[in-house]
Amino acid sequence: MMSLSATRRERVSRPRPAAVCDSDQLVRTCAEAMAPAGPAMHRAVVEAITPITGREGIRPEVRLAEVDGTLHVYVSFANEPGEILIEEIRRAAWLASTRASHGRAEVVAHVALQMRAV
Repeated sequence: MMSLSATRRERVSRPRPAAVCDSDQLVRTCAEAMAPAGPAMHRAVVEAITPITGREGIRPEVRLAEVDGTLHVYVSFANEPGEILIEEIRRAAWLASTRASHGRAEVVAHVALQMRAV
């Protein structure tokens, strides 16, 4: 005769069937759950512009803001890096944020100079 505790152990030790997930579906679900202006987006922009700003010795500040469904990426500098470099940084920030949002958000990238206290 089998005891009740032995029966319970059998139930616990039986393997459960594994769930099968489509990797593309998992990626889409995670991307949809993430806020466009979150840490992943910020990291993507910083990683994209660091090679450009690093070679010039510039340390910009990156801020993200979502306004009426449009994601605004602000890259600001203490000193003006020059027009060509500004455009290169703006494009890199825009491309990185567009890729990170998986095309779900309209993205506008801005480059600005920081105000100095008088």
